[in-house]
Amino acid sequence: MAATFHHGPEVIEHKDGVTVVRDVKSAVTYVNGTAPIQDVHATALAREDYINKRVIIRSRAEGAAAFGVHKAGYTIPAALDAIFDQGDGGTIIVNNV
Repeated sequence: MAATFHHGPEVIEHKDGVTVVRDVKSAVTYVNGTAPIQDVHATALAREDYINKRVIIRSRAEGAAAFGVHKAGYTIPAALDAIFDQGDGGTIIVNNV
């Protein structure tokens, strides 16, 4: 029985082409909120990939490029700033509703 239960964090490697991404299973954060994507994506077609879809963010720059910068009335940029202010955010899954 003890052999089937994993104690502690589990590191999973995803091999995608030439890159290897390592995720720690216990270190995934999920953020659900709103973002000013109209400021960073000019057309409705470009915004389509960021509305009601899960987007993986691993850096502050990726978050700003996908969801814009902190702006009054929007929750995702503020949440991402708060996460990255604490240090490395690990893997963050973001859903803009």
